[in-house]
Amino acid sequence: MNFGNQDFMNHLQGDFQIDMGFEGRSGGANSGQPAPPPMSKTDFLVAAARWMDEGFAACDREGNIVHTESIVSDETTGSPGMTTRFEQTGERRVTIRFANGRYRAEIEVKGQTKITQTMRAELPSGPCETVIISTGDYQDSGPAGSAGALGNISAGVGLDVKFQAGGSYTITVRLGPETHRQLDHYVLRDGCGTGLRASPSETLETTWEATRFVIKGKLADPRNRTRLVGRTMRVVTERVSPDDDPWLHDHYAAAAQTGLLHPVTVKTTWNIRHSPAAASPP
Repeated sequence: MNFGNQDFMNHLQGDFQIDMGFEGRSGGANSGQPAPPPMSKTDFLVAAARWMDEGFAACDREGNIVHTESIVSDETTGSPGMTTRFEQTGERRVTIRFANGRYRAEIEVKGQTKITQTMRAELPSGPCETVIISTGDYQDSGPAGSAGALGNISAGVGLDVKFQAGGSYTITVRLGPETHRQLDHYVLRDGCGTGLRASPSETLETTWEATRFVIKGKLADPRNRTRLVGRTMRVVTERVSPDDDPWLHDHYAAAAQTGLLHPVTVKTTWNIRHSPAAASPP
């Protein structure tokens, strides 16, 4: 039998077997010592209403979300005796696929930060330069046996959908912890005989805490919640909130020398389908 939202809630509220279940009678099957469940019926009804309204009460939700962040910057500062050039590229791509109640998140992260310091001096033999190049290459740590230098992370993922008046909705995506590798390496060209030596290369592995991001959309038809489809693109240059700020800004992206943030381009597409019977608004 297919239920609409209100029919389903009426069933939960009025069915006498459900009442007997919360009395510890197992819907009438238990005639012995009552064993009430740990949740009250009121709490159960509140959870069921939320499941219906926010989660569509659908086990067959299917579709995908692709969320991409990218950054490119090139900045030079300095004085007559030394200049410093800061370059960076970075990308993070989150692909979420779900079907039959199962969710899978594949996260790809790759990028580079590069600092080139050029020191100038005047020697008896003439002008000279000493250049130090510090490079950090980062990427996600793919599972064993993954193809290519850049592996995919299959992370735990959760998805919550909330509807607002007028057909607006928010999708909150929760991602699990991630492990990444960063290789720091150095090059030194000592044209002034300073005796400086390049630091040895090193590889660092970091596990980042779980994160989340929020998608905001609007239904084409406020009464039809069976399809959530959209596409957004924004360029972020300042902090707004943890749910709206790009992941790169707090993990690998370098800030500008003025203290401001270099622009991060954020693109998101989503296409979510689910059961028409479960999705009809009350």
